[in-house]
Amino acid sequence: MSDQQPPQDPAQPNDGAGQQPPVPPPPAAPVPPPAAPVPPPAGGYGAPPPPAGGYAPAPGYGVPQTPQPQTNNNAIIALVLSIVSWAVCPIVAAIVALVFASKAKKEIEQSGGWQTGTGFVTAAKIIAWINIVFMIVFGIFYIILIIFIISSPSTVNELYPTYTPYSG
Repeated sequence: MSDQQPPQDPAQPNDGAGQQPPVPPPPAAPVPPPAAPVPPPAGGYGAPPPPAGGYAPAPGYGVPQTPQPQTNNNAIIALVLSIVSWAVCPIVAAIVALVFASKAKKEIEQSGGWQTGTGFVTAAKIIAWINIVFMIVFGIFYIILIIFIISSPSTVNELYPTYTPYSG
C-alpha cells in the first residue's frame, strides 16, 4: 500500500509520476487609471475642501469649541436705561440704571470670568450720574428763576403804563 497516491483533482493535470505541477500565482488585480487632477477649492489654496456630498457636517461633531464668556444682560440693560434717561423720565430711569449696574457688577464678579460687561457697567454709572447731577442743577436753576420772576415787582401795567383796556 505504499504506492497509493493522494486523490487528485481531475481538473489538475498530472505529469504521470504522481507529482502535480506547481500552481501559477493568481493574476494581479488590474491597476486603476490615475485620478483626474482636483481643481483648487473655491476659496483658493489653503481653504478647506467642500464637504463630501455637498452637506455640512452635523452639529456636535468635529473639534469641540470652548464656551466663550457672555456679556451680562443686566449690564446691557443698565447702559440702555442710562442713555434713555436723557429723554424719558430722567431721574427715575437713571436711578433704575444705577440699580441694574450695581446688580450686574456683583453678578460679573461672582461668575469667575464667565461673564463680561464691566465696561458697560462703568459707562452706565457715569452716564446715569451725569444725568442726575445735570437734572439737579437744572432743577435748582429753574427754582431760582421762578423765585426771581415771582419777586419781581413788574406787572403788565408797570411795563405798559399807557395801556388802557377798550371800553367800547
